[in-house]
Amino acid sequence: MIYFIAPRPKKENEGFHLRVAAIDEIFKDQERIYYQRENLSKHLENLKRADAIYVHSIFMAKEILAFYRIFADKIVTDLHGLVPEEAEISGNKLDAEEYAEIEKEVFTYGKRFVAVTNSMIEHYRKKYKLDSKTSWAIVPIFEASSVPQQTITQRREAKIIYAGGAQKWQNIDLMIEAMKKASESYRYFILSPDVETITKKIPVKLEERVEIKKVPQKRVGTYYKKSTLGFILRDDIPINRVACPTKLIEYLNYGIIPIVLSPHIGDFEALGYSYIKLDDFVKNKRPTIEGLAAMQQNNLEVLKKLEVETDKGKNILLNWAVTKADMVSLTTEELINIEHKYVRENLNKYFLKVHELNYNNNLLQGDIEYYKKVIEQKDEELKRTHLSLAWKVRNSVRKTRAPKKGLRKKA
Repeated sequence: MIYFIAPRPKKENEGFHLRVAAIDEIFKDQERIYYQRENLSKHLENLKRADAIYVHSIFMAKEILAFYRIFADKIVTDLHGLVPEEAEISGNKLDAEEYAEIEKEVFTYGKRFVAVTNSMIEHYRKKYKLDSKTSWAIVPIFEASSVPQQTITQRREAKIIYAGGAQKWQNIDLMIEAMKKASESYRYFILSPDVETITKKIPVKLEERVEIKKVPQKRVGTYYKKSTLGFILRDDIPINRVACPTKLIEYLNYGIIPIVLSPHIGDFEALGYSYIKLDDFVKNKRPTIEGLAAMQQNNLEVLKKLEVETDKGKNILLNWAVTKADMVSLTTEELINIEHKYVRENLNKYFLKVHELNYNNNLLQGDIEYYKKVIEQKDEELKRTHLSLAWKVRNSVRKTRAPKKGLRKKA
């Protein structure tokens, strides 16, 4: 039995749930149970009985962090992405600190990990100085598809697509600026759940050339087939360097050449994918029809390499699931005591953290009051200086204008 520390798979077009559903499909022929925290005794029984405990991301790892040391031999942690870094870039500093602590503990005791790219493995190897004892499987969300590849024609060349949300990291404003500067021969499809947000950003000069829609996932392919180029404007930061965006896989699968801000996205550059840089797109430095067709064919070869990598990763996961770990001979009561002890220890850490934050806040408030007084004092000094200078100027003017004694004109 595989015990998944994750919510049950949902039919949602969102990264986390898409991955949960994709991994569930790999184990469809095996008994699967999903996280049941509301029933503690059942939850602990599942932890003991499971052949493998599959933890979906650092975010969910906190739910069983107390047991990572005990069940290390059968826990598989699917990292999804760089959770602490994602929280930090979103402005959630406290969450970033919490997830960084969780991640550190996971890598202290964890032995088996799932990554979406080789780049992600290298990131963690360097970050935690991991050795060969740590086992890895690379499993991007990738499904082989028999999408019929269409010949690139002049008409199709003029169609460009963007499929995704309006989150800050998607660089929507930058995309719209590029659309304004690029050739007026282009027509655009924007498929997004955030129709209203993006519509407000579209300038009048682009309105006739942009079609913005929210469509179900099953209809996205219809628009992909009409497009030749597709925006995927990711900044050159660690989060993107280790990622494997589903959108990019879909683009390549449908013969869409990606327009990129940075080419450093996951393993795609190492695999040799073809792309067009945003600057070249804006300057209308585009390949010929033949050149685009060659890029399309090259990207299909890249997908074949990725498919081979994915199949290897899936086989590793299936082997982990049937490998029997040493039985843990602890009673449910003993497991409860272990978790309670862990919770108490972490509560103490949080209390100390809150105390530290309050102390720092008090220091900050003290500094603010001090500088307020300094500013008030300096303001008074400036006023006095200003009055003194004004008095001196007026006095000087009076002396200049006053008639000098003994210099009266003779009649």
